[in-house]
Order: sequence, then C-alpha cells, then structure tokens
Amino acid sequence: MRLSEKEKEAAGDERKRIEVERAQIEHTNNVRNWALADWEPRQRRLLPPVEKLDHRIREAERISDQWKHIFLQYSNQTRGAIASGRALNFFLDLCGSAALNQQSYREQLREELLYLETKKEQLRGVFLSGTAAEQEDAKRELDRLDNLREELELKQDILSRLSGAKALTRDHRQKIQFQRGLLGGKIVSNQRDGALPLNWPSLLVTDAAYEPFRQAVELAKEQAVADLRNGKRVRPETQRLLFNAADTIHSTFERYRKAYFQRKETHTSSTNDQFFEADRFIKSLRVGIVRFVAASDISDVEPDREFEGETIDELLAYMSNQGLRFAPPDRNSEYVYEVIYRQLVSYYSQLYSLQRAVEYDEQNVAELRQREGKLFHEQYRSTMDDLENALKARPPRDLAEQFVDFARGIKYLSDTRQ
Repeated sequence: MRLSEKEKEAAGDERKRIEVERAQIEHTNNVRNWALADWEPRQRRLLPPVEKLDHRIREAERISDQWKHIFLQYSNQTRGAIASGRALNFFLDLCGSAALNQQSYREQLREELLYLETKKEQLRGVFLSGTAAEQEDAKRELDRLDNLREELELKQDILSRLSGAKALTRDHRQKIQFQRGLLGGKIVSNQRDGALPLNWPSLLVTDAAYEPFRQAVELAKEQAVADLRNGKRVRPETQRLLFNAADTIHSTFERYRKAYFQRKETHTSSTNDQFFEADRFIKSLRVGIVRFVAASDISDVEPDREFEGETIDELLAYMSNQGLRFAPPDRNSEYVYEVIYRQLVSYYSQLYSLQRAVEYDEQNVAELRQREGKLFHEQYRSTMDDLENALKARPPRDLAEQFVDFARGIKYLSDTRQ
C-alpha cells in the first residue's frame, strides 16, 4: 500500500517525535546509571554472568542472595544478625561503595553549579555592556550554560531522592561501635570513648575482685593514648600493664564462670546473659589490646575524623572511606543498630527501585526503536519500490554504473531522512 504525501509527512512527524522521546529517556537512564555507580554490578549486567564463573563463586552468589532475602525482611533470624552487626555489615558491603561515590558526585555538582553561576554573572555583564558581536557570543554561551545547568540539576534531583531521612542523632553517632581490621583481631572504637572503649559489663563492675584490674586497664589506656597522640609508640611498661591486667581479668572470669556453671541449681537467664556479655567483652578487649599496642600513631586505631552526618548514605560513605565496619554493640546501643538497620533496608530499596526504573525504560526504548523503524519503512517504502522498479526496467550496465546508481540512492535516502 502506497502512502499519500500527507500520510508520509504525518509518519515523518511521528518518527521525529519518537526520536525526541527516545533520546530523553536514554539520557535520563544514563544519569540514573551514573547515580547508581557500582551498586550491584552483577545484577546490572556489569560483570560476567554467574553461569560462566567457577562453581564455588556461583555457590557464594547463591548464599549471598539468600541472606539478602532474609535481611530485607525483619524477622527473628534478622534480629540476631542486627545485634551482632552482621546484617549491617552485609548492607555496608552491598551499598557502601555506591554511597561513597554518590557523596563525591554531590560535592562535585555543588562546585560545578557554583562555577556556572559565577560564569553566568560575568557573561551577563558582557551582554549588557559589550559590543554587538560580544553580546551575540555571550548569548550563545549563556544558552549553553543554561542547558548544562539543566543537566546538573537533573543529576542533583536523582541523587537527592537517594539520600535517606535525617534519622541519625548525636546520641546515635556516639553509640555506634566501629571496628577496623580485615583479618585477625579487630580494634573497636566509638566517638564517645575513642579506641578500645571500656564499657565494662555489669558482671565486671559489681564484683569487687575485678576493680583493681579494671583501674589498671583504664590507667594504661590513658597512657597509651597519650603516647600515640604524641606520635610515639606505646611504651613497653604500658604494654605489659595492659596485657597483665587483661589476662588477670580473663583468668578470674574463667574461674568464676566455671564455678557458676557447676552449680546448676543457681542458674538464671539474667545471670547467663551477664556471663555471655562479659565473655564477649573480655575477648574483644584482649584482641583490641594486641592491635592497640602495635600502633605507631593514633590514626592507626581511630578514624582521622568523627562522623557528623545525619543520613544513612552519609554513614555508609564515611565508613567506606575510613575502612570501618560495624562491631557488635553493647546492650545500651542495640536500639541504635535497629534504627540503622531499618535505614539501610530503606536505602537499598531506593537503589533497587532506581534500577527497576532503568530496566523499565530500557524496554520502552526498545519498543520506541521498533516503532521508529516501522514508521521509517512506511515513509520511504514507495521511494524504495520506485528505485527498485527503475533499476529493473533499465538495460544491463557495467558494474561501475550500478555502483554509482546505488550510491546516489543511498545519498538520497540519507538526505531525505535528515
């Protein structure tokens, strides 16, 4: 069926409209992918498919997906992982790098927008007082800067949607237990007590047998921190005091615990919890002392700056930049970890929703391309038919003439498409 000239014109207008719509969607998707940074690279097909990997890696991916499913739903199984810091560290691994990149993007956008405003003020001055030629150049440059500003504001808008609510207060920040170290023992710190926080559990406070050794640890820690802040290593006598006091606390605790559990009739759930809390604290203390005395500067055991943010993405960016992880909280800090956990789930969900929007619009782009191709075929089908019939009607020619005719036809189609 041959189209009339009016129908061809309508098909051309519709095709141009689709081209504009497709370009806008592709541009928005590019910005979304930019904002997602390196979040979930395998899910976004930025890494090789799992099927092509070693079976051990595939099994690790499968287990990770299972835990992700569990941690995204608050349940009894999740509560224990929150209390140990495991669930929080899981989301830190998934989203920390993306949060750090997004923080860098925000800072870069602020600087670029400030530069644009300064540049536009200069150009407005030229536009008002310059020559006609200078005014024309200034107008073109202002138009270009306006388009660039729209681009930057689109990026800023998408990043602002990913930023979480201001849910973290000063009290929350002080109660987060950070730990540093990849393998072996970890050094714990918080913003209230610094490195090696001595939040003594009740069992070690109420029993007078531990008091002199607690005081010895506290004194030795003060001396060690003073040495490290002065850029010196911890003195040998301070190291010995720390190790001896911690070892004595450990041996005394083990002796009391053994005697307690031999008296089965005296067991209570509250006392059992106290022993468990004290055991975890003593283990962390002894391991932390090993890291502490090996340091040569205070920055080896404490972050070089405090966390002052209020949103979960700021916390993730801070921890990723400082090489920190969540240490198990003490009993007074567990509620803070629950607040952080819920914010982490919300942040992950926002990133996932953005990725789903990318996938949805990719399907839209594919459909628009099909419609665009169909309209192009309809618009130029009669022209192609006429060319084909004309070529068939002509007598045989040599290869050079055929090539010239073919080139002319291609140029005609290219010119009419533009």
